[in-house]
Amino acid sequence: MPDNPIASLACSRRGFLAGAATLAATAALPAATAGPASAGTPILGRAQYNAQQIATWYGSVGHGNRATVGVATLAQLFLEEGALEGVRGDIAFCQAMVETGWLTFPTSRMPPGNNNFSGLGAVDGGAGSSAFSTARTGVRAQIQHLKGWAAPIRATQLRTMLVDPRWRYFTATGQIRDWDQLGKGRWASDPNYGTTILAVYGRLTRHAGTPAPPGSVASAPAGSSEPPFPGLVKAGSEGAAVRQVQQRLSDRGWRVPVNGVFDGATDFVVRRFQSEKGLVVDGWVGPRTWTALWRSPVT
Repeated sequence: MPDNPIASLACSRRGFLAGAATLAATAALPAATAGPASAGTPILGRAQYNAQQIATWYGSVGHGNRATVGVATLAQLFLEEGALEGVRGDIAFCQAMVETGWLTFPTSRMPPGNNNFSGLGAVDGGAGSSAFSTARTGVRAQIQHLKGWAAPIRATQLRTMLVDPRWRYFTATGQIRDWDQLGKGRWASDPNYGTTILAVYGRLTRHAGTPAPPGSVASAPAGSSEPPFPGLVKAGSEGAAVRQVQQRLSDRGWRVPVNGVFDGATDFVVRRFQSEKGLVVDGWVGPRTWTALWRSPVT
C-alpha cells in the first residue's frame, strides 16, 4: 500500500534524505546477509535487545547525539512504543539511525527539534518534514507508520491514538511483511533502504551479542517514577492533575484526550484501566489507581 500515488509516501522523498544522511548512516556498514540481519526479517514482532544494550552499542559507534532526549531514553521509547503496537522497536531504532545520520541530523529538512526520527513528511521535492511536540510522539508516529505497512488494520485499531501524519495516504494497509521490502517507493525510493536498516541492525546484534531476556526489553513507559499523588481526581475535575492522568494514560497506549478536563471519555478510559489492573472500577483516580498508572507494567 504505497502511501499514495502522488506523494509515494512518507519517505520516498529522497532515498532517505539524499546524500548526507545516507552517507553518515551507511559508512563502513557490512552487508546484511546473515542471522537476524538478513532479508525476510519481519517488521512485526518482539524486540530482542533492551535500551541499555542499544545505548551501549550507540556509544561505541562514535557519533554525537543531537536528539532532544538521551540515547537510552530514546531507545526505551522505541521499545515501549514498539511493544504497544507489536513492532520491532529495536530495528525501528536502527531505522532512525539511517534516517537521522546516527542522530546527528545532518540536513536542515529534519532538525533535531522536529523530533522526527523517520523522515515522515520529507517527500521528494519538498523542503521540510513533519514535526512532533515530543520525542515520544515522533517515535509513536514512526511505529504507527511501520505497523500500517505491515498489518492490515484501520487507524482505530491502533493501540495508541493516531499521530502519524502520513497514515491518510495509505491506500491499503498490510501490504508488506519484512523490513527489506520498505524501499522501492514504499517508505523510501532507494531500493536498498530496507537492507541498509538491516545492516545497521546487524551491527547492533554483533555488538550486543546475546539477546536480552524477554522481561528486560520493555515494561512501563519511560520516565515512570511515580510523582506525588495530587489528591482525588474524578469526573468534573479540571486542571494540571487531570492532564497528568490523561497524559500518563496516553503514554501507556490508551486513547484519551489530553485536555485537562475529566470528561466522559476520560472516565471511560480510567474505568477500563482499573478493570484491567484488578482495581475497584469507580472512575476515580485515588492513590491506588494513581500508583498503578506509574508502576504497573503495560499490558
